[in-house]
Amino acid sequence: MSQAKVAQELGISAPSVAQWEIGRSKPSLDRLPVLADLYGVSLEEICGTDLGTPDAVMRVVIDDAERSPRPISSDFSGDGPYSESEVAIIELWRTLSPDMRDRLLSLIEAISRDAA
Repeated sequence: MSQAKVAQELGISAPSVAQWEIGRSKPSLDRLPVLADLYGVSLEEICGTDLGTPDAVMRVVIDDAERSPRPISSDFSGDGPYSESEVAIIELWRTLSPDMRDRLLSLIEAISRDAA
């Protein structure tokens, strides 16, 4: 199944799916049942059978919720203020560490100054 098809089914951008495939990010927990259904597999096949203690699982759920806010693509129906590219950039931005965000922002500012 193509990245574009998976992204369309999940209501996210194809670059987000690409990030999962190369291991730079992971799908949020709420997407796992949809992915399992999409690929016709069980959650155990996606996650494995040893999920740890209930406390460990709860920590993962909380950490995931804090690190992976709802994608902004779900906020726009396509006729909103952001293009598909802008949405993709914001979703990828959210996968970066604070240090990488600072570095990228500095680069964008430098390019903007050079273009002006």
